Amino acid sequence: MAQQSGRILKYHAGLDDRLIDLINIGWAGLRGFEPLYPKADKWPVADHDLLARWRETGQLNEQATFVAEHDDGNLAGVFSGSPGADQQGTFHFFCVNAHYGGHGYGSRLLRAMEEALREAGMKRIVTGPIDSRCPHRNRFLQLKGYSVPDPERENIIMLLQPAGRVVREVILPDDTYRIETWRDEYLDDWVEVKNAVFEHTSERSLFLDQFRNRHDFDPEGWMFLRHGDRFIGITGAMVCRETDGRVRGGVIEWVGVRPEYRGKKLGEALVIAGLNYFIERDIAPVTLITQPFRKPAVALYEKLGFTTAAAIPRYQKELDG
Repeated sequence: MAQQSGRILKYHAGLDDRLIDLINIGWAGLRGFEPLYPKADKWPVADHDLLARWRETGQLNEQATFVAEHDDGNLAGVFSGSPGADQQGTFHFFCVNAHYGGHGYGSRLLRAMEEALREAGMKRIVTGPIDSRCPHRNRFLQLKGYSVPDPERENIIMLLQPAGRVVREVILPDDTYRIETWRDEYLDDWVEVKNAVFEHTSERSLFLDQFRNRHDFDPEGWMFLRHGDRFIGITGAMVCRETDGRVRGGVIEWVGVRPEYRGKKLGEALVIAGLNYFIERDIAPVTLITQPFRKPAVALYEKLGFTTAAAIPRYQKELDG
């Protein structure tokens, strides 16, 4: 049997200089993808500050992060996971330098990471979102026994096409309905409507941490639908900006109407109000995230000019087999 090239090592901070080189070479092609979702981090350019942040968050660790060192002394690949609650580990990221293809580094690194998670008591492992526009990454995971248990409930990114960039009239049933924009005193109302509309319960901190406390928060983009004195629907038209003010794009967030008010095209009115906000300010691209099982919502978005641009499923694998 031929001797394998290189060796598999556990990560430690002394490898950082070579790891930075690996990531910047290995992910160079992925940075060429057109950014779709303005809130998501772009494929990063690695430096010591980035690796330090990853160590703080556990994305880099000495328990389940492994690197492949080739015979020439360069790092050929890195796979990183970490153990979590409920016997579920997280597969954070992977990167292999294509120059070292044919040496089986991807398979060897994956085995090492999975074995470390088994030793930590993990029964399954779940990836972060994997962009469907990266077929080689998806295929690698599928060949290694990873699957998406329920694709209908995984996220898809929808992108507003040029034909949908039209200011439309916001039509409400009668003058007892009206749309208002954000006021800080409405925070508890937003939480109450959001929890009534969606399947899971959230606290005030969700809105504060993810939206209100952002540097680019604009109250004019966050809208409430009121019927009489009652708030019955919400949506957000969020413009994502760099810290220097440059626009990354717009995102439609948290569109929903209380169950007892559905069937009146109120959700459509809220989406149109949000799109008008973007179009009047010349914000592009405009995207949203939803799930295929929400068929009425998907149909509405398609009617208004969105198309599905990518799926971003999370794969998982049972480790106790």
